Amino acid sequence: MIRINLVLVFVGLFLISSSCSFFKGTTQETESERDNKIVQIRIQLQAVSDSFNTGGFGFVAQKLGELKKPVLHYLPLEAAWLANTRGLAWFYLENNDSSLSEFNDAVRLDPVYAEAWNNRGHIFLLKGSIDSANSSFKKSLLINKEYDAARLNLEIAELFKSGELKWDDLGLMAIADSTRDPEKKVRILTQLLNLAPYYVQIYNNLAVAEYKTGNINQAFQHLSAAIILDPTYAMAHQNLAYIYHEYGLYDDAIRHYLIAIRHQFNFFTALENLAYTYLVKGDIANSRLVINRVLEVAPDRPYARELDKEISEAEQKPIE
Repeated sequence: MIRINLVLVFVGLFLISSSCSFFKGTTQETESERDNKIVQIRIQLQAVSDSFNTGGFGFVAQKLGELKKPVLHYLPLEAAWLANTRGLAWFYLENNDSSLSEFNDAVRLDPVYAEAWNNRGHIFLLKGSIDSANSSFKKSLLINKEYDAARLNLEIAELFKSGELKWDDLGLMAIADSTRDPEKKVRILTQLLNLAPYYVQIYNNLAVAEYKTGNINQAFQHLSAAIILDPTYAMAHQNLAYIYHEYGLYDDAIRHYLIAIRHQFNFFTALENLAYTYLVKGDIANSRLVINRVLEVAPDRPYARELDKEISEAEQKPIE
């Protein structure tokens, strides 16, 4: 079983392989042919998603561009997600103009897509368009009033507007977000933490970077500081729980996963990790309850499906 990693929040941008030559939008096709094409598209989207998670942003931007027409034709409900994900890829490739264009498409295709509105606001913030940024963050919060990323982004946008933070600070955060070198990320985020010690996402991101460099104690301290500053910050609770699990402190891990889920109801990563912790602890019944909750809402999540199989195997073992 591959554990889900700690989750890095990309300063409010933040949480998808082959060519689509099979797409023909005007030909007659049987229901079976259409179903087969939909399956092929879903497989490709999952492959691109996996590439995104491993940092293949150039590949992601290219392939999602190729998948746009097939997705619009066969899976229109996925089109906004595709645009948002491609926007994230362009962001990590430091192409903010293309990124903004994709986020604009995402909110046009799905006007109640809170994450895309938040991401759109972040790009406007990077461009110095604070009023447009604030408008997008507020729209995101109107859709989901519990969306921590948008709330925090709106707060920091107001700090830039008031002059309490300078544009150099924001540029520093953008650099920290996009760098793939954990040690460099630690240096940048440590500097930024001195500039904005009230911004809890910095503590979370710094904790993830420290964890990846092997500084587990530092990661633990930063996550603890984050939840002291904001006890409702679900991402920090999820990551703190992950560290507790790694040290075999399953009861502490479960406690923080439950807090994370209480503050972010459909926090699938935390739910999957909670189900896995229950499974490792031997609490098969609760593990089953949690993973069923995930699968009811998001049946295509690969980690949830994998856990479902492991739990089923555990359920079939004779009681000793």
